[in-house]
Amino acid sequence: MRAKIGYMVILVLMGFLYLWTNVAVTFYLFFGLLLFAILSFLLNWYAARHLTMHLQVKQDLNQVSTILICVKNTGIIPCFRVSMKGTIANCLTDSSFCFNQELSVAPKQEKKVEFAVESFYCGRIEVETDEFIVRDFFGIFGCLVKNHEVLVYYVYPDGADEGEYHLEEMTPAAQNMENRYLRRKGNDITEILDLRDYQKGDSIKTIHWKLSKKMGHKIVRELDTPANQETIVLFALSDRNIDKPWYRDSLVKMISQVSKNLLENDQFFDSVVFEKKGLSHMTFSVEEGCTRERYERTILDGNISFMQSFVDDYLMHHNVLHKYSHIILITDDEITDWCMENANVRQIMVSAS
Repeated sequence: MRAKIGYMVILVLMGFLYLWTNVAVTFYLFFGLLLFAILSFLLNWYAARHLTMHLQVKQDLNQVSTILICVKNTGIIPCFRVSMKGTIANCLTDSSFCFNQELSVAPKQEKKVEFAVESFYCGRIEVETDEFIVRDFFGIFGCLVKNHEVLVYYVYPDGADEGEYHLEEMTPAAQNMENRYLRRKGNDITEILDLRDYQKGDSIKTIHWKLSKKMGHKIVRELDTPANQETIVLFALSDRNIDKPWYRDSLVKMISQVSKNLLENDQFFDSVVFEKKGLSHMTFSVEEGCTRERYERTILDGNISFMQSFVDDYLMHHNVLHKYSHIILITDDEITDWCMENANVRQIMVSAS
């Protein structure tokens, strides 16, 4: 931008100088500068219409990703300077950084440039090009290429240290699939958990008509639903660490390791994932590898909440302590009140790695 402004200032000065002195040399300089600007604009405009770009990624076992930028020139003139600016963002940790690459492309050719990105944290990685410009040889004038690219890939957790917890303590001594906790209190589908005001979309069958008549407006009964598994996995971070990327990374690694070990021991489990504002939640019943992968990807996508208060409310209002024989709570902060009072609760602590 500075070069372009400087060039235009010189062009204007040459024009005024010719009008002032009426010397042929100044006219030739002014005309040459003007002609170069016009030709650069036309050539850049032509080149921009014949440039395309696409992004690729290569990943190795050491969590090092290589971003490959492929630029193809289908025109008949060379593109001397093609610059690309963009951002690489980790959706799980809410961290990002910028990249800037430049290359030249011959006519009817494709040019590739690559750069390594070492992912310190797991998560969903989004590579997005914010600016794609073709410039003249001196880099003074440029034309924007209308080719917006977004590349998405995942960096999966490599697992936590298995010595940080003992799986056998969380597994029943004798796994009996017929003797589930489905007949315990809290697993009756007709049991009323809560009463609330009627909302649009609620079933008429859930309206408490006697109480509604007494209160003067419609009251809805929230009925319980039975647990799918014997074990539930919940996770959260304390307020002081919830925004720290290294704690989120450690938490997700531990979640991945626990879920992997549970399935390896043929112990299926439920898990609850809260959306960012806590207005809704998703319940996963993990019984096989593909369900576990979908469960992990939902966490890695980052559009979830790790707030401890959402987990506490869920425990309180959904009879979790009565529904499940094993409750696995993965967190960074030790909870001593209700955790110590319930033998079916196992807490796994995580720390910054």
